[in-house]
Order: sequence, then structure tokens, then C-alpha cells
Amino acid sequence: MYAKQQSFFDKLREDKKIRVIFGRLEKRKRNGKVYFIEKATDVNLALDLVLDAQSGFYDKAFLISNDGDFSGAVKAVINKFNKQIVYVAIGSNNSISHHLKSVSSQTIVVSRKFIEDTIIS
Repeated sequence: MYAKQQSFFDKLREDKKIRVIFGRLEKRKRNGKVYFIEKATDVNLALDLVLDAQSGFYDKAFLISNDGDFSGAVKAVINKFNKQIVYVAIGSNNSISHHLKSVSSQTIVVSRKFIEDTIIS
């Protein structure tokens, strides 16, 4: 799984118009088991979304996340910098963020049907 994910990120990085934003992994331990949790990715992404808009690096950005916590940053970018933010929602109506959908310039829902209709066929 990890190798496939890294290969996917490498392919994305080949396109100079795409930036992949990461946070960090923190090691945790519970009941003798070690596990890792992701931290700060959402903050890094929101910060880049706002600062890059302010710097004029883009006119339109595609946000691929179902995290409604981004809605404040999205709304600020649209209202203060007159940018377009396209919310790319992944999954079903139960998993998409209605907060992001309500503040974004546009919403594209990527469902299994969407993938089958547009990518596979």
C-alpha cells in the first residue's frame, strides 16, 4: 500500500501545476502497540491555500478533501482574493462536507460511478 501511494504521489509531482501538501507522522503507543497518526496536514494545506492566493499564484484551486474545517480558509480565499476554489468531494453524499460544498465556487463529486463513467470507459 505504501509503495503504491508513493508512486501515485510521484506521478502527481510530475505535473508542475500540482502541489502535494503533507504534514508529519507522530509515533504513538497504546496498550503496547505502536502506531502513527498524521498531524498538521490540514493546517499546512489551509495556510498554502490562503498564502498562495494572496501571492497570486493561482486563480483556481482544486481542494481534494472532505474535511469541513477547510471551509473558513476557502471562504476567505474566495471573498478576500477573488479566487475560485473547486471542492473535489470523494465518496457518497454521506461522506462529503456540506460546509465545503456551501462555500466553494464549485463542487465535483468523485464517486465510484463518476470514476466508472469518466475514467474507466
